[in-house]
Amino acid sequence: MDDARVGLDLNAVYYRTDDPDTDSAEQLDCVVDLWHLAVVAKIGLIAAQFGCRPTAQFPQIEEYSLAENARVTDVALMCTDGPLIADSALFEKPNTGHRSSPWARCPLKLHTIESARERYAGFAAEEHDRVHSGPQDGWIDPTTGETHWIPKPENPYRRAS
Repeated sequence: MDDARVGLDLNAVYYRTDDPDTDSAEQLDCVVDLWHLAVVAKIGLIAAQFGCRPTAQFPQIEEYSLAENARVTDVALMCTDGPLIADSALFEKPNTGHRSSPWARCPLKLHTIESARERYAGFAAEEHDRVHSGPQDGWIDPTTGETHWIPKPENPYRRAS
């Protein structure tokens, strides 16, 4: 995946004209290098099959059921190295070609299953805290009048430091 990323020079992408007299060597090199974008996209689609979303053919990561999982894409989970939600948002938009490709707009890293699980656990920990934030629930004992607070559940996704 890193070799394919090296071939992407997004600051020097040119359109090739049909007239060979007007095409410079630099323009031709950039057009040839665009195949790297297709290679990275195919690798990403294969890696996404091991993610956590229902579309994954071989899911290896268990979803946190109370999270807003629609904001996470398997491709971003398995293949990018930036903030998970921000990278996922890039893959939710239509890809209209090499200039708007999400593969060129985020840092790439092909994750192992274990590192993708850790990455998702970070997202799930934030979601768990979000779901269980706010005022604490409790009940009043009718005989004593004491308030008994229900403790917030421990976050199973938060790593012990």
